[in-house]
Order: sequence, then structure tokens, then C-alpha cells
Amino acid sequence: MEANPAKEIRLSHTIQTYGRLKKNVSREKAQAEMDTVSASMGRQYPEIRDWGVHLVSMFDTFIGSELKTRILLLFWTVILVMLIACANIANLLLARSAARQNEIAIRTAIGATRAQLVRQLLLESVMLSLVGGTVGFAGVVWSVHIINATLTQNVLPVPKVELDANVLCFALALTILTGLVFSIAPAWRTVRADINSVLKQGARGSSGRISHRLRNSLAAVELAIATVLLVGAGLFIRSLLNLEGVRVGFVPQGLSTFQLAPPVTKYPLDGKAQ
Repeated sequence: MEANPAKEIRLSHTIQTYGRLKKNVSREKAQAEMDTVSASMGRQYPEIRDWGVHLVSMFDTFIGSELKTRILLLFWTVILVMLIACANIANLLLARSAARQNEIAIRTAIGATRAQLVRQLLLESVMLSLVGGTVGFAGVVWSVHIINATLTQNVLPVPKVELDANVLCFALALTILTGLVFSIAPAWRTVRADINSVLKQGARGSSGRISHRLRNSLAAVELAIATVLLVGAGLFIRSLLNLEGVRVGFVPQGLSTFQLAPPVTKYPLDGKAQ
């Protein structure tokens, strides 16, 4: 269908245009050029002199400021929960490495190098992380299936919730990275133990030979993050309860709402009218 400019109603805004900025061209520069074009068109066609072109990124088009804040809040909450889990696993690996001091000492005595031992311990930790990631992936697949089966039609702007390959790749990379990062300290503490003292003490107890300073630090970090999450959750619940009981100043029953879209050039989005 070909548009006929001579017959078009210029106040009928039914066309949504997408474009890509040229390389090394900022959005501010493009917006300034569009303002110049809009001013010129306004002088030529007085009926659209109060209208203009406002450039919006694709991200801001689909994700508003409120939704962006909620996504960031959810993101950092997930990060804090993951840090608690990782610190807990690192603490367990430290305790497990204490029980393997005799094994590591014997391996070292028969010729195993520190690099080989560290590589073995890191590989074990990564495999443990992959097992946990696989269980998490199965839980995600099951949850998405349940959501699609129980979700009311037309609630979301998409027909159904689908798994994104980019998100899955990111989750896989994050799983491997966390397995490596949080197992370095336990592995290094294990291979640095004095072989002679470990072999002499034998089965009399090896748990005391690893310094408890790192384990205590990890426990303190877990407690601090958990406290922050609990305080944040408590404030969030308190805010919801306060919102439930707030007086809006009018009777909401039977009330209808509507939206207005005034010209951006006359009523800027930043609230500073010209």
C-alpha cells in the first residue's frame, strides 16, 4: 500500500517507524536533527506545528522506567541469593578439603604437583556446579510449562512464555564461572598444607590444620547478605500493607481512566513546558 501525501490527514498518527543510528552518531545529535526537521515541517504545515519527533530506544520502548526499576531490583536480589549460596558452598568445600588433607599429602608425596592437584579440585567443583545447573535448568523447564498451562489468556503481551537461548547460555557461563571462582580458595588452601606435618599427624584430625579465618569470613558474609535481604523483604511487605490501607481520597468503584498524548514539543517529557 502506497501512501498519498496529498490525501493524508497529518494529525492521524498511525505509523510507527523504526530506524538504526549510523555509526558514531549519538541519539542527542539525531534528536537535534529531527527537531530541525519538525520545525521546518511545522512552518510548512501549521496544523502540526505543535507536534514533533521524539526518538526512543528500542529498550525504552518496551521497558519503561518503572519496569526497569523492578527488573534491576529482582536482578540484585537474585545476585545476593546466589552469593549466599556460593559462600555456603565455598564453606562446605573448605570443610571437605580439611577431611582430604591426608589424601592430598599422599598424592603430593608420590609426585603429584600443585598444579595437578588444583586442576583436579577445580574440575570437581565445576562438575558439582554443572550438576546444580542441570537441576536448575530442569526446574526452569518445569516452571515455564506450568506457567504456560495455568496463565490466563491475554494477560501477557506474548502468546506464551518461552526459554531464551541467550539467557540459557548466560546461565551456563555463570554456572561454570561461579564453580571456578568459589573453589579457588578451598583448592589453594588444600594444596598449600605442609606435607610433613599432615603425614605425621595422620588420622589424629586434620580439620584444625586449615585456618578457620576464611571460613569465619565466609560465614560473616552470608549472615550480612541474609540480613540485608531479610530487612529489604520486611520493608517491602510493610510497604505493601501500607499501600493496602492508604486512603486515595476518592471512591474508586465505577471509576474509568483514560490516557492523553499531548504534543511532545509543547509538553516535553521532562516536564519543562516551553
